[in-house]
Amino acid sequence: MRLEIDTCTVEIDENATREYYAAHIGEKNDCQCAECRNFRAAAPLVSEKVKAFFRDCGIDDMLDFVELTPYSSEKGDYLYGGWYHLVGSIEGGKSPKIWLPPAARMRRIFYKLFNREKYEALVRAAEDLSNERTSGILELDECFSVWFSNRKDLIAKDFPENCIQLDFDAKLPWVIEEKPE
Repeated sequence: MRLEIDTCTVEIDENATREYYAAHIGEKNDCQCAECRNFRAAAPLVSEKVKAFFRDCGIDDMLDFVELTPYSSEKGDYLYGGWYHLVGSIEGGKSPKIWLPPAARMRRIFYKLFNREKYEALVRAAEDLSNERTSGILELDECFSVWFSNRKDLIAKDFPENCIQLDFDAKLPWVIEEKPE
């Protein structure tokens, strides 16, 4: 599958992604907190458009997420973020930016106000981010949005080398009896 998103081209090998997850069935995230159990119960309720998008990416089971972060409750719904890994590549896109003082004089002022080690750590972080690429956001429906990046957070050791990350934000109904803490 090929997606054009803003200035970004995302290539997904849905068959290789599907094969990877099929070979690792049973390795799903099994956190037992109320928020994660609710996500697993509510994920089958997402729109057919969202389910089809994930299938087109090679994710047949939305419970194959790598990581899930529950954010907060909003009017009876719960907000989540998380990500999946896909076999593919990303070209173009945006690189995250960290603001750095532009001139040597400004850097000297920054050193005095904060400290040299912190400034140099900020410069190293900016250099580390310079190779990161992120697509624009795709709103799949009013409750589910996704974007792609070349990040590899919590990547499995045996995941294929040509990996991209499918990040998501979702608003799902609270469907289990137990309430979050």
